[in-house]
Amino acid sequence: MNGKWGIVLLAALIGAAPAPTAQPRPKLVITEIMYDPTSPESEENETEWVEIQNFGETSINLQGLMLTSGTTAEPHAAKQKYVFRDASLPPHEYLVIGIGAASCYQDYGLPAFGVYCDESHYAWLSNTTDSVAIRDAKKNVIDEVVYSNDSPWPVSRHGGSIQFICPEGADPQLANDEGKNWVASGVSNSDEFKGHGRGTPGKPPKTAATQPVRSAAVSKKK
Repeated sequence: MNGKWGIVLLAALIGAAPAPTAQPRPKLVITEIMYDPTSPESEENETEWVEIQNFGETSINLQGLMLTSGTTAEPHAAKQKYVFRDASLPPHEYLVIGIGAASCYQDYGLPAFGVYCDESHYAWLSNTTDSVAIRDAKKNVIDEVVYSNDSPWPVSRHGGSIQFICPEGADPQLANDEGKNWVASGVSNSDEFKGHGRGTPGKPPKTAATQPVRSAAVSKKK
């Protein structure tokens, strides 16, 4: 084969190569948010936390993915950001992410969290309206929850997390957009962590029904 035809054949083969297959979006879902703990908070002592779950059938490598939070005025912005290091999440398992350092949580009987963001400068989560998102390395949203303390979202009592209850057969990454699918943690559906509040960090919800609990909320500005 002469050089000319070799170049033509090579070009044809390159042109015929299939396009790269797009990778499916990881089935990571935000399932619980503690945005208003009773434990003392300051810029140096953050005790908020977020729980995520792998709804997929394979383990997910989290390295390079991000946990972000917006602001009340711009809930979809990625104002605060944590980049996951070497961590993976097995199928159907939960991962709890502490916004502060590990030392901020040690006095409250909470289970050991899988990841700590070590935030010591800014409050992440507003007590009124805000967002939590999981993003890829290019900041594309994998899952995002923009929560509120207005109906149909449950208004968590000071110290109570909000828990996502996925309706049977629903896509969890879509269903957790809706406030009606969340419930406030209370005496009947969560564990108590004295000095910190109530929730089910690292565990499935203790109820299968969403019954929002309304109460007064304490505003926390960013």
